[in-house]
Amino acid sequence: MSPLSRPAAREAAVVEPVRISEVRCAAAHQALETYALGSCVAVVLHDARRSVGGLLHFMLPVARGAQAVARPGMFADTGLRLMLSALEAAGSRRADLWAVLVGGGVMNDPGKIFQIGARNVAAMRELLREAGIAVRAEDVGGPWSRSVRYEVAGGVVLVRSRGQERNL
Repeated sequence: MSPLSRPAAREAAVVEPVRISEVRCAAAHQALETYALGSCVAVVLHDARRSVGGLLHFMLPVARGAQAVARPGMFADTGLRLMLSALEAAGSRRADLWAVLVGGGVMNDPGKIFQIGARNVAAMRELLREAGIAVRAEDVGGPWSRSVRYEVAGGVVLVRSRGQERNL
């Protein structure tokens, strides 16, 4: 049975969807899922000490204009700030967090001119470095889409891509 299809061991978790340009934080009894990551990037932040974490599904590396205020989760910089604020309000310390990055593919860019996915990944790596948060695992790049399920209780990050599933 597929790990993303909620087998019996995971049915107790309340699953919350995270849509494009959204940030959601959760506690141990919850799981967060996001789908269809192309050039977008999903960032999981996990605090095992407090059994809390969050997931950000962002589209672009740097906030600009009115969208930065209206939809902070659309951007790496404002989205990460929003998620960190929520986790810190729940008692997390940056020293206790680790990150997983998923997505950042090359989509609809045959000449690799825009490289939005690669720019998204590079921006988030730098933001996490500046925040002092270690990246524990990544599944980034390539010309394919991915979906992610993050189970807060155990810090489990499952990725589905190209008909396969794996635990990061």
